[in-house]
Amino acid sequence: MTRRRGTPTRTPTRTRTPTLALALALGCGAEEGPKGAVGEDSAAGGVVDSGGEGAQDTGPCAEVPLVNWDTFGAGFVLHHCQGCHASTTPDRYGAPPEVTFDDKEQTWAWRDRILERSAVDPPTMPPAGGTSADDRVRLRWWLECAPEGT
Repeated sequence: MTRRRGTPTRTPTRTRTPTLALALALGCGAEEGPKGAVGEDSAAGGVVDSGGEGAQDTGPCAEVPLVNWDTFGAGFVLHHCQGCHASTTPDRYGAPPEVTFDDKEQTWAWRDRILERSAVDPPTMPPAGGTSADDRVRLRWWLECAPEGT
């Protein structure tokens, strides 16, 4: 079959949904996730071994890309949380004053509660919604798989 002149060719599109589903199926969302399963960033920017010499991580976070405060958390918290949970916000819309996410240390202090409320489907935080399924997966990768405090 020949293509008519001026007719755009169709290129198959790829979706990230199977990748995200695979990551969830691997158990990254399990209640018991290893702490510190992902090591320092490698030159290639991928997943690296966090164990000792010759150690290989085979846990649920072994195939998770590097997600931390700098690569994901800061932007997520700024966009989805700090409207109510920044110490400087003029109207917290009922957010408790002690639940503040001004920096990564404060955010990590609330790790378990953030996972319970914001990394589930459907999320209960933020109350107006707005987080994508991809962002919720990345949130789980960050708070369950990255070394604590990163």
